[in-house]
Amino acid sequence: MARTPDGSLQSHKLLSENPERYKDAAVQGIRERLGLGADPPIPEGASDAFKMGTTVATNALLKARAAVLFH
Repeated sequence: MARTPDGSLQSHKLLSENPERYKDAAVQGIRERLGLGADPPIPEGASDAFKMGTTVATNALLKARAAVLFH
């Protein structure tokens, strides 16, 4: 989620892992929201805060729990 300067919220979703497109989903998401290409650094002060969520850990937990329950 991103809050724009006018206060509206916009969502932006990337795969947590997509090594063919990017090394780090969080950094890529920030770059895309800011309209940056792959090379320029993220400008200091570009945002007040960066927060992200991932489903990778949750999925791993669920898979491990399912393996215990169904084996």
